[in-house]
Amino acid sequence: WSKDGKPLQAAQRFSFNYLINEGKAIFVISNVKLDDGGNYTLEAKNPAGEASTTAKLTVKLVPTID
Repeated sequence: WSKDGKPLQAAQRFSFNYLINEGKAIFVISNVKLDDGGNYTLEAKNPAGEASTTAKLTVKLVPTID
């Protein structure tokens, strides 16, 4: 996984899971922050080939009443 072209590592707020038999990859961000917004890319490679997919995450502020 990468964000805006920079590799991501699993950390307290980021977790990765792969459901190989279902062909799914899951990426979870806990306690999302404004600066988490960006383009997230998953790249997969094996002897048969390679594939990638990118998703854009937009984080918005929650409205407040003063």
